[in-house]
Amino acid sequence: MSHNSIIYIGIDVHERESQVAVLEKSGKLLLEDRVPTGELEEFISSIEGKKHVAIESVGFIHPIYERLSSIDRCKVYVANSNKLNLISQSSTKNDRNDARILG
Repeated sequence: MSHNSIIYIGIDVHERESQVAVLEKSGKLLLEDRVPTGELEEFISSIEGKKHVAIESVGFIHPIYERLSSIDRCKVYVANSNKLNLISQSSTKNDRNDARILG
């Protein structure tokens, strides 16, 4: 990943740990990991390039959104999971797939 590339990141947020998928624009999966939710800001900051991050709307999302939005070259989008048919109607619903779809 170069400093100038655009990276797409999907995060399936949970209270303790969150599933993260990092993708190229083409959709190629570059990295996926389970990250303690309290360490998301540090993890996302360590990724080079301009970052577009999608997170699901959950009850405790506001402080996570604020922390991620403060990262340099990072744009955060909150997705309503009820409106994401790929996630809400998927027969293979799990954290890894949800993060990939968000990315």
